Amino acid sequence: YFRTSPMRRFLFRQRPDNNVTQVPQVAVGVTHLCGAGRLHKRGNHFEFQTESGRQLRIDAGDLNEIIAYDEVTLTTSAMQLASDSGITVSWMTPGGAYLRGRLSVDQTERSLMRLMQYAAWEDRTWQTLTARQVVSEKLQTVVSATRHYQRQGRTVCKGDLGKIESAIRQCESADVAALRGIEGSAAAAWYQRVGIWLPNEWKFSGRNRRPPKDPVNALLSLGYMHLYRRTVARIEAAGYEASLGALHEFRPGRMSMACDLMEPLRIPVVDRFVLGMISRRMVQISDFETRKPTGCRLSSEKLPQVLGRLEEHWHQNFFVQHLDHALQRWSEGLRSRVSESTSRAAAYLKKRATRAARELDDGPYAP
Repeated sequence: YFRTSPMRRFLFRQRPDNNVTQVPQVAVGVTHLCGAGRLHKRGNHFEFQTESGRQLRIDAGDLNEIIAYDEVTLTTSAMQLASDSGITVSWMTPGGAYLRGRLSVDQTERSLMRLMQYAAWEDRTWQTLTARQVVSEKLQTVVSATRHYQRQGRTVCKGDLGKIESAIRQCESADVAALRGIEGSAAAAWYQRVGIWLPNEWKFSGRNRRPPKDPVNALLSLGYMHLYRRTVARIEAAGYEASLGALHEFRPGRMSMACDLMEPLRIPVVDRFVLGMISRRMVQISDFETRKPTGCRLSSEKLPQVLGRLEEHWHQNFFVQHLDHALQRWSEGLRSRVSESTSRAAAYLKKRATRAARELDDGPYAP
């Protein structure tokens, strides 16, 4: 369980051994609950109880999000308290590689934002320009990370950086289909480098998922899913339709806009975190287990520790500001597209332009 504060970002709380009747109570911003267990309401607090009898009481006043792993059930009263308090609840698979579902709270006016987004989504020029920006930024993170590990003495093949920089220049004139090919090739080459940089005992031949088949892919899936979850929540808070993107095609069940926004953050937020954890021996191959049909995943004993490190990595590097800045640029692109349109929706939106700009600049995702 984690606490976010200016002085101490995370606080692990466990039931004290010398007092079996005391129920620890914490005030946290994000709570990770590893089941099996049950969350119910007690006054203005949540109380979590596992099958082993361990309990924790959580103050709803400071809580923003609950993330549940494995079989964690919420009573009706607990769900009502979460809704009334504006708390998002996410249900994850036991290893954290998949998002089973979310309980979100709609507290914003969505019509204005979505009219802008629907109008832009029909515009191929906007789609192409936005997709170019996404892929270019993703390739820039590949260059930055490659140079970082090169300075650390890691092996970098001759011409690798030149190929990436050449691909960045190709993005300036590529269409959406070509951009997807460029991004896919760059990602495959990056994962190949990651496999070389890992210690010999960590076998990694490339990305696989659904389910992840090895420990490295299990860590990547865990990190990507949490980045995806954060991005979806930020998009929904801003009032956008998370399923409509530019680089990623619309597909039922996939939040394509979230996939677009998180693309340039994959390497700094997740890949470098995984490489750091492994190189510092903060995680061992023995910490993983393989089961059907869930594939390879962290053990239930190790998962809370890795989640704590992941939260610490996210907050210490201020990645939320990078995500908010990306969403701000997306909003500016939509407003620019609408300002050039003559549609009925655009005419209405132009009347609200001043107010919309103020809401965007003063909103929770403003830099």
